[in-house]
Amino acid sequence: QNYILMAFTAVHAVIALVISYIFLACTVLYSTKEIGRGMNPLVPMVMLLVSKSFDSSDPTNQNYILMAFTAVHVVIALVISYIFLRMRASKDEGTVTVPISSYAPQKEKETETISVKEYDGRKLRELLVQKIVVPMGIMMFLYHKWAVILPLMFSCVNNPLAVYRAELFQIYVLGKSAKHELARPWSNQADVPAWLQKLTGQAPEEPADKKKKKK
Repeated sequence: QNYILMAFTAVHAVIALVISYIFLACTVLYSTKEIGRGMNPLVPMVMLLVSKSFDSSDPTNQNYILMAFTAVHVVIALVISYIFLRMRASKDEGTVTVPISSYAPQKEKETETISVKEYDGRKLRELLVQKIVVPMGIMMFLYHKWAVILPLMFSCVNNPLAVYRAELFQIYVLGKSAKHELARPWSNQADVPAWLQKLTGQAPEEPADKKKKKK
């Protein structure tokens, strides 16, 4: 009976693992299609499900996850370096008008005109610091402090998606033209999921002609 129970448990564990990875793949593919939107909120749930399909306290499994975490961020570093080199080699002499960053209320509507290279440089620093380095540091702190492995797994999915969704990646790596949704300046709300924008009231209002058509 013990052997039968062990076989039954093993079979269903494998089935759960396969389903989890299929679900994860579908979720990641869906997320990468929505350029400029926040990550699919199902991804953390899927990562939690995957983490339950194996023994995360096993040192061998932890080493594999650490190796994956390191490899993913080495690739991200190479991609960021490539984007930087492409920016340096760019001959775009255009300008971009952007709001002046200030906490003073009287300066909220003031703007400045900067070169495309300077604007892209600011966005690259923002991508690197706010979306890669800071989250990575927090995840590493959680792992070393409480040996929580899930944050590292989450970073292995979330950080590459953050780079992929970045307008800089779309332009300098994928070679897309900086037109339409990729036209500068880029909206800061693009990093906030649409469902969260609606929940917080940050979603842009629809044009009047579209509202009339719906009626």
